[in-house]
Amino acid sequence: MHVSLDARKELRSHMADVPYIPPGLRTPFEVRRAPQEFKERLLDKQRTFAQFSREPGASMAFLSDLYSTTYGVIAACLRQATDKTIYSVIWTTPDVNSYPALVSFVIPVPEKSGWAAGNNFKGFYDVDSFRGQILSVSQTERTLAILAVLSKWDFLRWRSYIIRSPQQQLAVGTHLTGEDAKASPTLALFENYFLSTSFSRHSIGWASAGALLADKVKLVGMDINPLGPLTIQTDKGTATLNQDQTHAVHLFRARFPIAVIDSAYGAGKTLCTAVMARIAAAAKKTVLITSIQNSAVDVIAEKLARMDSKDVRPLRYVSERVLADTSRITRYDLANLMEQLADTSADQLTEEELQLFRDFAASREYLRQFAFTGTGSEEVRVEHKELLLVESTMARRLKRLVDTFLRVYNPTVILCTISSALNTTQPKGLFVNIYGSWDTVIVDEASMLPEAVTVALLARFQNAAFTLIGDSKQLPPYVGVQTVPYAVDLCAQSSLDIAHKRQNTPTCAVQTVYRPHAKMSVNSEIFYDNQLICGTPPTERAAVLERIHMPNPEIPVAFINVPIPL
Repeated sequence: MHVSLDARKELRSHMADVPYIPPGLRTPFEVRRAPQEFKERLLDKQRTFAQFSREPGASMAFLSDLYSTTYGVIAACLRQATDKTIYSVIWTTPDVNSYPALVSFVIPVPEKSGWAAGNNFKGFYDVDSFRGQILSVSQTERTLAILAVLSKWDFLRWRSYIIRSPQQQLAVGTHLTGEDAKASPTLALFENYFLSTSFSRHSIGWASAGALLADKVKLVGMDINPLGPLTIQTDKGTATLNQDQTHAVHLFRARFPIAVIDSAYGAGKTLCTAVMARIAAAAKKTVLITSIQNSAVDVIAEKLARMDSKDVRPLRYVSERVLADTSRITRYDLANLMEQLADTSADQLTEEELQLFRDFAASREYLRQFAFTGTGSEEVRVEHKELLLVESTMARRLKRLVDTFLRVYNPTVILCTISSALNTTQPKGLFVNIYGSWDTVIVDEASMLPEAVTVALLARFQNAAFTLIGDSKQLPPYVGVQTVPYAVDLCAQSSLDIAHKRQNTPTCAVQTVYRPHAKMSVNSEIFYDNQLICGTPPTERAAVLERIHMPNPEIPVAFINVPIPL
């Protein structure tokens, strides 16, 4: 039907007066109410999880659906709660010569969260970009004043821009950079794989999952001779394990499918972990040491390096997803070991392989130089991506070099985060060809390990004996959202709490602590049922205290202001 121009104008004039009422949200495809049977399974899981023994295959299919759904809900709520606004703000600096570069800027108080110390952000200026981390935030009624540090690779470019500015001010588009899919590999694992088909019922991991999740599951370990006093030689001298630590190592040697070392703070769990790894390596086992955080893994790697055992060949892996990772100089990092392989193991390489590793070392050095003096991190990722040791789908030439390195170096202890452990062992992952031989897994900071992540680890490394080490009285898993407590309760409770609740998992308590003073007993009384034992007598602390002037000699406590390291 033909409508005249005048008629259309009249229609538009009337439409301008009609208020716009947005429609309701569309129902996602195939979303429906949970049937009564599913609700009953949820209740069963929270009580005794009898389905695990009654219907083994169905129980794993149920867990796959449950974990992927609840993790998806949590991830969606996190994205919804995080501020995605790009702010056009003025960047200044308290010190133009500081290295790494310090920047400060002010944004309006956002409606959503995310602007907090430790979080990352990105800034855009002209055709360039900068990455940084928030150091501190101070709030007024309407604004947030933010002090941040830029990536050290951005220092030269940032400084060249700021010194050219007459007022030393730059207008920069600034926004938070949230975590990507790598931060939650468990969600991807449960969405892409079925536990009921990939998880063997006859595996060690299956027995461990049953002990962790269900009632009345009995685990069997090895009969071993008890250990006498254990003395460890390090580069700083000799250390002797106390009785609690010795019992923990003894439990580890029994190789139960899964065991828990509940270690209080300052009790030497890092030393215990290193000793366990050394014992396993001496028994021709291959050990994976993993944790939620890179910092915890680095501490253990440093302790292993100090032991300098001939049986321990450590391999520390950190994903080079970001440019700054190419600067790591840790002794046992994968990239550094590969760069040195032509010098350390030339007799085990062919002439062709030797030349390839020499070329690799030279190219990595060029990458570091370019990263520091280049024009932008985006260009580095495009031109040098074939040199970056990422977790999966890396360049074929580099993957062949990694496989050759693993054959020659033959690591006995692999150290990485839980996220990297899951990502590098998926199809096309960096370690997909070797992880089947990892028969011992030690998880540090296990109090922060969510239930679903633990099950994912048990399914991936189902032929390995697991040892969970952590403090059940300390940090629970970080979820980041409080609006869906039921979803969190179903998939993200602390693995240590679940193990204590079921009481199937062999557990050793390590309660002799060396960090707090003997008079600081309030922590033990409130949180540890007054079970902690001070392992450092006051007389051994005198060497330090005699050199410190205490404001009040009657109170053996002083607060010391420590500047934030940049």
